[in-house]
Amino acid sequence: MNKIRLHKIFLLISTIAVLHGIYMIVIAWGGELNPVALKFFTIQSNILVMIYFIHRIITYNKKSALSTYLLMSSLIAVIITGMVYNLVLVPIGGGPMIFSDYGNFATHLLATILALINYFCFEQKGNFTRKHMLAGMIFPLLYWIVFISIGDLINFQPYFFMNPGQIGWPMVFVWLGVFVVVFVLLGLGIMAFDKKWGKQSAK
Repeated sequence: MNKIRLHKIFLLISTIAVLHGIYMIVIAWGGELNPVALKFFTIQSNILVMIYFIHRIITYNKKSALSTYLLMSSLIAVIITGMVYNLVLVPIGGGPMIFSDYGNFATHLLATILALINYFCFEQKGNFTRKHMLAGMIFPLLYWIVFISIGDLINFQPYFFMNPGQIGWPMVFVWLGVFVVVFVLLGLGIMAFDKKWGKQSAK
C-alpha cells in the first residue's frame, strides 16, 4: 500500500473516530442533543480537526492555500485542548480523569494524538510561515473574547480560568497571559520543527 492511499485511509478513519468522540459528548448523554457541550472549546477544537481531515480528503490532489491554514489552526487548537484539560482542568479544576469515559478520552486525548500522527507522519513539512502561526492564534483568542464578553449574559462560564465571578478579573487576565505565552511558544515550536524537517526533506 503506497503512502498516499495509507494517508487517505488514515484521514477517513480519524474523521470517523473524532466524529464518534463528539457524538459521545454532544448526543450520547441521555440520547438527546446537549447543545451546551457545543460551547466548550474542546468540542469546537475537535470539530476544527474534523473539518481539516475532511477538507484534506476532498482536496488531496489539489493545491489549497486554505489547507495549510486549517492544518496549523487545528493543530494549535487540539494541542491546547489536550494540554489545558490534562495539565490544568484535571489537577486544578477538578475535571474527571482522561480515562473516565470514552467520550472524555476521545475528545481530550485521542483527537490530539490523531492530529499529531497525521502531521508528523503524513503531511508535507516546510510550508508553515508566521502568517499561519498568527492565524492559528485567532480561534483560541476569539473563543476567549466571545465567552468573556457574553458569559454572564448567557449564564455560561466554560472554564474556571475564564470565570471572573469565581477567580476575579485580575486572575482571569493572568491566566490569559499564561495561555498567550503558551500559544506563542507552541506556534513557534511547530514552525521551527516544520522548517527544520522541511529542509531535510528537500535534500
